[in-house]
Amino acid sequence: FDVSAPEGGWVMVSESFDRGWSAQIDGQKETVFPAFTVFMAVPIAAGDHQVVLTYRPFGFYFGGLFSILGLLYLMITAIRRYAPDWRHKSSNKM
Repeated sequence: FDVSAPEGGWVMVSESFDRGWSAQIDGQKETVFPAFTVFMAVPIAAGDHQVVLTYRPFGFYFGGLFSILGLLYLMITAIRRYAPDWRHKSSNKM
C-alpha cells in the first residue's frame, strides 16, 4: 500500500502482530514492531512511500520441508513395494 507521510513517524496496521511478518518500504527491508501489544507498526520517514507487508510464519518452512520429505518417502516406498526387482529385470536384458 502507498503512504504519504508529512513527517517521520509510524505506520500502524490493524493486523495481529506475529514474528512471521516482514516489511519493505520502497524495496528496503524494515523491522515490524508490535503496537499496543496486538497490532503491528513500521517506522517510516517523511515523504511518499510504498509499504509491502509479507507474512511467512516460521512453521511455513518446516511444513514445506516435511511435505517434501513425506512425498519422497512415499515415492521410495512405492517403488520398493511395487517394483522390488527392477534392477534385476533390466540387467537380464543385456
